[in-house]
Parts: sequence; C-alpha cells; structure tokens
Amino acid sequence: MFEAAVIRSDLVALRRALHREPEIGLDLPLTQARVLAALDGLPLEITLGRELSSVVAVLRGGRPGPAVLLRADMDALPVQETSGLPYASRIPGAMHACGHDLHTAALVGAARLFHAGTTDSVIPDEAEFAATVRSFSRESRERVREESLRVVRGIAAAHGLEVDAEFREGYPVTVNDPAETAFAVSVARELVGAERCVEMPHAITGSEDFGLLGEHVPSAYLMLGACPPELDPFTAAYNHSPVAAFDDSVLDAAAALLAALAMGRLGFRRT
Repeated sequence: MFEAAVIRSDLVALRRALHREPEIGLDLPLTQARVLAALDGLPLEITLGRELSSVVAVLRGGRPGPAVLLRADMDALPVQETSGLPYASRIPGAMHACGHDLHTAALVGAARLFHAGTTDSVIPDEAEFAATVRSFSRESRERVREESLRVVRGIAAAHGLEVDAEFREGYPVTVNDPAETAFAVSVARELVGAERCVEMPHAITGSEDFGLLGEHVPSAYLMLGACPPELDPFTAAYNHSPVAAFDDSVLDAAAALLAALAMGRLGFRRT
C-alpha cells in the first residue's frame, strides 16, 4: 500500500482528466492518448487496436510462469453530468457515470507498481530506486551521502548486480540565526500577542530553498498558522496536500508582521 500511496496523486490527476473529457463508444482517441502518456517510460510492449481505441500493454517477467490479464473499460456513457464537481464533464451528453475513469486510472497505477518490482514473481531487467534525504546539519548530510552510496553499492555487489548510484545535492539545511530569531519573536509577540506566537520545540524535516539565503546572510524562517477555524490543526491536511485548505483571514496579520520585521531591521520604531 505504501507504493500505491506514493503515486496516488498522479492517479487522481489522471482520473479527473479522463472524467473531464469523456468519450463514448469504441473511438476514444483522447482517452487512448492519455493512457499512453501515463504509461510512457515503462518497459511495456504496447499494441494499439486497429478497429477500436484499445491499449494492450505486456510486461514480461524474467522467467517462465503463468500469465495474468488485467483489463479496464475506458468508454463513457451518453449521460449529461450535473454533479457540479470541479472536474465535471466538459463534453455535452457524455459522462463517466459508470466509473470507467476510475478503472483506467487504477490499471495504469497497477502497471506502474508492477514496473517497480513490488509484486511477487516479477523480476524486471532493471529497477530504479529514489529517496529523499532530510537532515538537521551539513555534517549529517555529508555523512548520509557517504554512507548511503557505500550501502547501495555494497548491496548490489553482494547480489552480483550492477548499480549506478548518485547523490544529488538538494537544498541546504535551513538554520535560523539565533539573534534574528530572537528579534523576530519579539516583534511577533508585540504585534499579535504572546499567546499567538509559539516557538517550535523541535526542528522539522521540511525541504526549503530559504536555506540558500541562510548560507549568505543571517536569517530567520517563520511559519504562519492558517488552518481554517472549522478544522482541527492536528488532523487537517498538511501543506502540499491536494485537499489542503488555508484561512485567508490571517493575511492582515501576516502582512503587518512582515512589514514590522522589515521596518524594525531598518531602524524604524514600531507604533
């Protein structure tokens, strides 16, 4: 389930794209094109239908054995959609009212999971593995770089495999300057009240290009709480989630805080 959860947002996007532009019958050129684009790059033998817009994708295993067929319908129904959904059908008189858009997206997802070698009895010729590293110091990141490459190469050698391992440099660690942090906290407390200004007790593993600035000038990174009042901050969708929601009533306080920080650092007195 973890691997499927990783690609969930891609599958949702594909399903909604199919839902917005449904096609009826056996001539489904747009649907076929979307499926082919979603399968692009996978080691599949693709065959297209001659008299209908079908897509047959064959994934061959590394040894003899049974074969499995998975199929999905791609056509829509002659129904006028009135759901009011933001991704509702744009095509008059056509709608994926039977869930074939879900079928298609799910099957594309299955193909991607099989390619990843996450199922039993499937031995791909090659596989790719990617991971994101988060650290709280430059020293830790350098150690992870050295050790991760050593471990990956060692595992490959132990299994008689060849590996091309690469550690790509991402954003540096964001570290708040103590003096700038103290200044920002004092300004925030004076502006919005101490009860609305919380110092985080522990570092978090967010990835942020603000760290690039911190390598050159003293800086402090502040976070703005903007959870809608009707939601529980502890269970609400986090940033970057497709269902994340933000309360824009905090914009005035945010603007005032940024202005106060700038003016304070420029030597103007706050009134």
